[in-house]
Amino acid sequence: MADVEAFYLKNKTFKAADILWNNIPKISDNAAVIFEPRIYPNFSFTLNNFVHFLSEHNFSFYIFHSKENEKQVMDITKGRQNINYICFSEGNSTRDIYNDTLKSVEFYESIPCKRMLIFQTDSWIRTKGLEKFMDYGYIGAPHRNWEGTSMNGGLSLRNKQVCIDIIKKLGEEGKKTHHWEDTFFSVGCFEFFPELYPTLDVAKQFSSEWMFDSRSIGTHKFWYTVIDPQQRKHLMTITL
Repeated sequence: MADVEAFYLKNKTFKAADILWNNIPKISDNAAVIFEPRIYPNFSFTLNNFVHFLSEHNFSFYIFHSKENEKQVMDITKGRQNINYICFSEGNSTRDIYNDTLKSVEFYESIPCKRMLIFQTDSWIRTKGLEKFMDYGYIGAPHRNWEGTSMNGGLSLRNKQVCIDIIKKLGEEGKKTHHWEDTFFSVGCFEFFPELYPTLDVAKQFSSEWMFDSRSIGTHKFWYTVIDPQQRKHLMTITL
């Protein structure tokens, strides 16, 4: 973990250009969404990283925060009014609340967009190329090295209408069977929208987590599963 700590320390002061922040649309067909209720030391890097790489694709930004970290969020964004702020809790939340929220039709309908990039504070984009993945129903880093497996939700690109349809098709029983929201949508996309489900090779190109792929444009919490030092170094190399 020392290498990951060094990575965050090195990038602690990284800032996306003001013009990129200022040009973020309030509403867009593409929406970037993060849930982070904690006062988190790497939050500034995370937001600046995604603003930098998503700007060319005209993404709006939705930050779900808490009362507890509201000041930190406003300090990072400079309180810009083109950002959508949603205070959803007093303090830290739970995984159950997060999973239940993302498996609700109401959540998706509350954000005016056609596709949604969900990201977390343990993810980042390392290079350009997001446009190659915009037409899939749901895509994230593969959890295991075989076809049809679930894909991680911590950095995931989703078709909003596909997600709504999956929620309606799987219903309450499906929510109970698939507790984790990323498994829920992976299974639903594979079952109901196979034509919009990525191959294993394509998913690897999108993000690395359980397994390394040098072509991955993004990463999510790979440090527990990618052991090789050179592979870890590659995933911590950002090409601006």
